Amino acid sequence: MRELGALVAVLLVIVSGFAPFAVVGVASAAGNTTIVVAADGTGDHQTIQAGVDAATAGDTVEVQPGTYTEQVTVDTEITLVAPNGATLDGTGISGGTVGIDVTPSLGSGLTIEGFTVTGYTDGVTVGGSAGESYDDASEESISGGWTIRDLVSTGNAEDGLDIGAATGTGWTLRNVRATGNSDDGIEIGGFASGTVAWRLLESNASANDGYGIRVSSTSGSWELLDSTTSDNRDTGLYVSGTSGAWTIGHHNASANSFNGIDIAGGGGGDWTIHNTTASDNSDFGIGNGGGIAGNWNVRDSEASRNFDYGLYAPNAPDDFRVRNLTVRNNSKAGIVTSDTAGNWRIDDSTIEDNGGTSTTLAQVGIYAQGTTGTWVVNGSSITGNTEAGIDATNADITGDATDDWWGQSSGPASGQCVGNVDCTAPLTSDPGAPTTAGVQGTLTDASANLLSGIDVTVYRDDGSSFVQAATGTTKPARRRRRPP
Repeated sequence: MRELGALVAVLLVIVSGFAPFAVVGVASAAGNTTIVVAADGTGDHQTIQAGVDAATAGDTVEVQPGTYTEQVTVDTEITLVAPNGATLDGTGISGGTVGIDVTPSLGSGLTIEGFTVTGYTDGVTVGGSAGESYDDASEESISGGWTIRDLVSTGNAEDGLDIGAATGTGWTLRNVRATGNSDDGIEIGGFASGTVAWRLLESNASANDGYGIRVSSTSGSWELLDSTTSDNRDTGLYVSGTSGAWTIGHHNASANSFNGIDIAGGGGGDWTIHNTTASDNSDFGIGNGGGIAGNWNVRDSEASRNFDYGLYAPNAPDDFRVRNLTVRNNSKAGIVTSDTAGNWRIDDSTIEDNGGTSTTLAQVGIYAQGTTGTWVVNGSSITGNTEAGIDATNADITGDATDDWWGQSSGPASGQCVGNVDCTAPLTSDPGAPTTAGVQGTLTDASANLLSGIDVTVYRDDGSSFVQAATGTTKPARRRRRPP
């Protein structure tokens, strides 16, 4: 029932010849009301839409567990929450349907939380409409600022979530599962151009018939963190028309029927991919195949066992860096950097056992033919590739591939180092092999009193770390950290 922020006044009046009486008045404080929706009739309303329509800005509409067969339009900045879960089921509703449709102008006062949305054309839309394509001119720009969290959108005929391009304030999706939809899991941007920094966190857009997540037409510095886009029938994460300094981190884009992560076009941007796995995809793992401008980097990640390439970045016009990347057992090449014009370098990486299935393309560790910029490969393990470890045929500038491990202390064998590249001064052991290191000394407090029983976290200059237990023992440290 309603929980009213109320002013209760009790007035006691004594009038000669009359008995005392009390008058009680109840007044609601606007914008601080909880409206309860229960399908069984025990709340204020039996439908979610009726609860939303009764709310004013700042109110909470609390939906009790149950299945609600309706379409909900949210046009007021409220908190719409199902604290113990509730299902919106559009099965049986005819026409183009949307489970939750958010008015594009709503901002930071809106939160949606706790629902499962299934059986609609589109599960949730903000600035979109049922069944439209990502570049439909009817898609509206949105204000942003809102939060959607702890939501499942599954089994819908088109997209799980369709979110227009934001031009006001960054929005947030957190712990959203958009799986098993017949088109894309999550579609962001589209016809209009977004300019704000949105965030997509701890979410899963997998097993959809289209893309897992499709991002288009945005210049904002958005973030995709701690999420998964795997087992989709197209690409896991498809990015096009972007130009911001965006970040993908702690992400898994694997076992998709096309690419893992495809940066397919746009105006550039200083983007970063880190701590990400893009493996077992039917084409490449991570790709900048469109030669997008911008200074980008990939670090602390893995792109292995893809049917084509691990990292695919031909024709890149600007600078990029790859650090601590594992590319292993890809069917064609491990890393493709051919015809690049920018300056690039690969450090502390593992490029092993690539090639073995192609009869027309080079089956090499690093394919650097025709590069025109300055390039460096240092501190890396380049072993077991079917053809060359590095193929730099027709590279304009001699590449620096010194200080690398080729599988033997004597350096690259015949055919491992091909073209315009210097592979002298090799490493004499695998740079990933552990070396003995540790920390010794004492810890004291501000009064110089000796402290004991305290573990110390030791950070190396490559960003990795280990815990040194306070027992007088040492622990082995690696020269560099490799992903599991």
